[in-house]
Order: sequence, then C-alpha cells, then structure tokens
Amino acid sequence: MSKLSKETDKTAVKFKCVYTGDQIGIIYPSRISVKMPDGNDYATAQTNPKPILLYKGEDAAFVAEWNRMQGGASMDMQKVEMLLRWNDTFTENAVLKTEGSSVDFTFNEALSNEKGK
Repeated sequence: MSKLSKETDKTAVKFKCVYTGDQIGIIYPSRISVKMPDGNDYATAQTNPKPILLYKGEDAAFVAEWNRMQGGASMDMQKVEMLLRWNDTFTENAVLKTEGSSVDFTFNEALSNEKGK
C-alpha cells in the first residue's frame, strides 16, 4: 500500500506491486472488495475489468476505490474498520509458445489512393 485516503464520501487505496515469480503475474483490480461492519462485501467502484500483466521484476500501481455507502454513521468509511478482500486479485500463469500463422492480404493501390484524397 503506497497511499490511503479514508473520507466519509470516498475511500481510495493505492497499491504498488512487484512481480517476483517466473511466469506471468496477473492483477485484476476489479476483483477487490471490502467487508463493512454490516457484514456485507462491497465491490470496488473501479469498473475497468482489464487485467494488468507483469513479467519478472516488473511493477505496476493501481487504485481501489469505494464511494459513500448508505447506513449513516455505522457505515462512515472514515470512522469504521474496513476489511479488504482480495478475491483472487493476484494470479499467475505460464508462458506458452504457440505456433504462428500467416494471413495473405491483397492491396488495391488505386482504390486506396482515391479514398485517401
């Protein structure tokens, strides 16, 4: 964790991760959730489902955010304990070689030149 901001209206946590394995590290920031005092888990407000891919020695930073929650003082993120749940945020996978393939293209130079005017 490199930065934490806990306010009533919004909580944001910034993480910096370094992959030290020998395969490919995969981070899914959208899988992070938080367990609140009401016993429920709440997904991060970050909606970007794209994973972050890391090779050995590479690092990446990402932010998990939660917006104001209903429930008054009992759910005030600035005052209550929030338990982070990783939910398979971090995984790794092997690098596999695949056979290449080729594709033949045709190019109509006259038509391309005409459309490019």
